[in-house]
Amino acid sequence: MADYIDPYIAAIEAKRTADKAELALTGALRATTPQQAVDYIENNVTSLATAKEVLKLMARMLIVLRDQMQNLKE
Repeated sequence: MADYIDPYIAAIEAKRTADKAELALTGALRATTPQQAVDYIENNVTSLATAKEVLKLMARMLIVLRDQMQNLKE
């Protein structure tokens, strides 16, 4: 029974990990130059999981930008 992983606890831990990754990436990308952003990705995206986290954040940022652009048109 020692190998049993409660799916609920595993989901909470995965969410915490994702939240930490998002905060770290958001902090790293805030007020940086384009080259610094590229360097961050080069140094920190080392697996499929970390690449997915970057893509999720980029998707969120695109949605925010889209909404801001729509607000400017109105």
